Amino acid sequence: MSEMARFFAVAVVGLLLDIAIAWCTARLLGLPLWLAAAVGFAVAAAANYAAHELWTFRRGAQRLSVGRALRYGAALAVTLSARVATVAALVALVDEVHALSVLL
Repeated sequence: MSEMARFFAVAVVGLLLDIAIAWCTARLLGLPLWLAAAVGFAVAAAANYAAHELWTFRRGAQRLSVGRALRYGAALAVTLSARVATVAALVALVDEVHALSVLL
């Protein structure tokens, strides 16, 4: 499997994991949707980092790096902020029955 195919596979699995965790934490645990979106994003981001480090980019030693993880997390902080703000804004615009659809 090519590096591009592995990258795509990790991205798709990460997206599905993100949405599934956000939905479950909102629906089953009753978390506010913006917080559920943040939890799903954080878990999926951690899984994506590990998968990319250990599987997608097979160069040299396959190991996790605290430094790379911190840089990855810092870069994702902007995306997480945008996601939480967008989810909060959209939830304010839709009725409660359709609020979970905001995650999609």
